[in-house]
Amino acid sequence: VSRANLKSEKLVKIVRLMADFSGANGMIYGQEIDIKSEGKDSDFETLKTIHKYKTGALISLPLQIACVVSKNDELIPKFKQIGYKLGLAFQIQDDILDVTFTSEELGKSNSDLENQKATSVSVLGLEKATKLMEDLYSDIKSELENIDGFNPDLLLKLIDELTERRK
Repeated sequence: VSRANLKSEKLVKIVRLMADFSGANGMIYGQEIDIKSEGKDSDFETLKTIHKYKTGALISLPLQIACVVSKNDELIPKFKQIGYKLGLAFQIQDDILDVTFTSEELGKSNSDLENQKATSVSVLGLEKATKLMEDLYSDIKSELENIDGFNPDLLLKLIDELTERRK
């Protein structure tokens, strides 16, 4: 960001977004809830909050920065929510992959199971979690396709690749 060839107002907006999303009201908050919920029976609302402030923030932030850079600040709230939804869909998919593939196939351990963390599959069941994930991806695609003056092709391609991922 410090080397970006942008006006100072844009840089300030970007730095403010980065601070908000990484600080005590962002990813740190999500991590705090995540740690506090280990070994406890969590409901799906708690999981959604964790995913919103962790993965959702990581996805939402660059989408919002793109809005600032492209002079489309009015789209920031829309892309913030799209990023949150995409983070939730990604994490639900991750939970599904953890129970439908082996650690060797995934190339990672089932750390959520080992750490006694609630997952969308353990809370909702595989069928409901799968349906929710599919609905989220579908909703996101629809939202992207209906933003006036926005070409969603790259993001739609990314979503297609995410839905097909096996790791």
